Amino acid sequence: PTACAFGGPDLTDLYITTARTGLTAPPPLSGSVLVVPGAGKGLEQRAFAG
Repeated sequence: PTACAFGGPDLTDLYITTARTGLTAPPPLSGSVLVVPGAGKGLEQRAFAG
């Protein structure tokens, strides 16, 4: 895993990105974006301003 963030209409879906670069024998889901529906409740954030 490289990063994760909540999203979806109610911020209850967890999105996870995975790395593929630099792996000699990457697992099947390397380089993917995965989603876990209903994983919890995220907090709304302000957009980056700069």
